[in-house]
Amino acid sequence: MINYFGENLRKLRIFKGLSAQELGKELGVAQSTVSNWESGRKEPNFEVLQKISVYFSVSTDRLLNHKISDSDVIPDDTTKKEIIARLAQELYEKYENIPDKDKPLVENELIEYADYLQHKFETRNNIRKK
Repeated sequence: MINYFGENLRKLRIFKGLSAQELGKELGVAQSTVSNWESGRKEPNFEVLQKISVYFSVSTDRLLNHKISDSDVIPDDTTKKEIIARLAQELYEKYENIPDKDKPLVENELIEYADYLQHKFETRNNIRKK
């Protein structure tokens, strides 16, 4: 059976607008521990897993065994600004870990990818209108 814990934890953390350090503080663990959980290098013990389950109001079974989708965590009344803020937080965390010398390249790649996605969805929407 596939274990979705790390991916789910990351998604839930970002949805709540927390950094790994902030979540670690809430759970009484180090930021590196949260990062290890999210990357799949380690898993929490059962006691901490239950604490995470309660904190995010998600069953331990769902945390471990079921991929949590965006629609599961984003309520219908969530504004575009809130979604963008969460995405920005996620990008920022990844960006912080990139060596300074590579940051300009990453910035260009992100802009190119955003342009590509915009074109892709505009094209798809135009096809649907026909």
